[in-house]
Amino acid sequence: MSMTPRVWTTSKKFAVLAAAVVVAGMVPLAAAPPATADEKPLGDNHARLKFYGTELGGGLFDGRTLIGKPTVIWFWSPPSLCGICLAEAPVISRVAAANPQVSFLGVAGRGAVGDMRGIVADNNLKFPNLTDANGQLWQAFYVPWPPAWAFIRPDGDGYLINDITAPMTEDVLSARVAALTAP
Repeated sequence: MSMTPRVWTTSKKFAVLAAAVVVAGMVPLAAAPPATADEKPLGDNHARLKFYGTELGGGLFDGRTLIGKPTVIWFWSPPSLCGICLAEAPVISRVAAANPQVSFLGVAGRGAVGDMRGIVADNNLKFPNLTDANGQLWQAFYVPWPPAWAFIRPDGDGYLINDITAPMTEDVLSARVAALTAP
């Protein structure tokens, strides 16, 4: 079977492109800065926390219960969309259990509710976890993709961390949680 000139041209273009990608991958990018977490200030969280959400078990959650409390909100997705989230689940479970003076909330999005429930059960997440099927909570907190973390002080001031390069470690999360309750 012979190739037509058009197919040969397309195949040749593909081969040249593939070779260029391989060569480009071998060239070190000395000028590229190391990847860091995207940290954004979040002001006026008292207004942002005035929401109702649906818990993964079907119950209603009133975000106003978080106003005036140190709060950590973890925005996550099931592992098919966010493998880093799966690595963070046991970390947040342990840190939440060790810090009962801080409110923890999970906001799951972009996935099947059954998969979300499995992550909650498998990782013993004892704090409320909501499904954000329409993405409104993610939008309210300026979350472009998972995982993301909102850290909110009792006065309503806070910030968002969005790092897709690596899971948040237990030491880092514990330090950020401690800072929420520091005088």
